Amino acid sequence: MLVKSDPHSLRKFRVIGSVSNSEEFGQAFKCPVGSKMNPAKKCAVW
Repeated sequence: MLVKSDPHSLRKFRVIGSVSNSEEFGQAFKCPVGSKMNPAKKCAVW
């Protein structure tokens, strides 16, 4: 229900979504490409 009533995204999406789309994060923490924390296809916001 929180998803429908809160204008902000859920905490896990704010954190995981932003760091998992960072090339630097994947390299620094040696996350394999294609993993949850380093997806092969990334979003670019700016």
